[in-house]
Amino acid sequence: FDFRNAAGLRNTLNSQAQDWTAFSFRQKGNTAFDINQGLPGAPTLFALASDFRLINLNAEVDLAHLAPMVFRLQGDYVKNIGFDQDAIRLRTGLNVTPETTGYVLRLIGGREAIRDLHDWQVFVGYRYVERDATLDSLTDSNFMLGGTNTKGPFVGGLYGFDRNVFLRVRWLSGTTISGPPLSIDVLQSDFSVRF
Repeated sequence: FDFRNAAGLRNTLNSQAQDWTAFSFRQKGNTAFDINQGLPGAPTLFALASDFRLINLNAEVDLAHLAPMVFRLQGDYVKNIGFDQDAIRLRTGLNVTPETTGYVLRLIGGREAIRDLHDWQVFVGYRYVERDATLDSLTDSNFMLGGTNTKGPFVGGLYGFDRNVFLRVRWLSGTTISGPPLSIDVLQSDFSVRF
């Protein structure tokens, strides 16, 4: 993935020409800087410090011969090769340490789909996404309530109560990788009916 015009640009004295590079929406995690820093009377406007060119690899191993049960191992790896420490220093004046990798591992067992009474599925996994591994606005909005610079486990399951009626429960426990400590646990449950 190659994101164009993601990194912010500094404004010059008496100019707002680069305001368009500031955030219109922000999560938490990515390295940011004030594009108006050092300009007297100018409002604080934050923008991304890094460019984002991502290599994203996905892999899945499926033990399908155990049908109707499924056992699956999934992996997702991301590396931001657009992070350039020297370019960030020139753009922002900041010396930012690269934190540009992330991964998610998940093990799933049970039925492929929950359709009937007593169908079940469970899953367990671990997530590790460094500060500038990907755009923080594109991450899972449930894990740590969104953003990057997060790590931690997640578990959950689904259970069928009747035909096309099931309960889904999951618990996600995230902490920050670097910077000020922050931990957020999320417990979700939903009861679904398909028509």
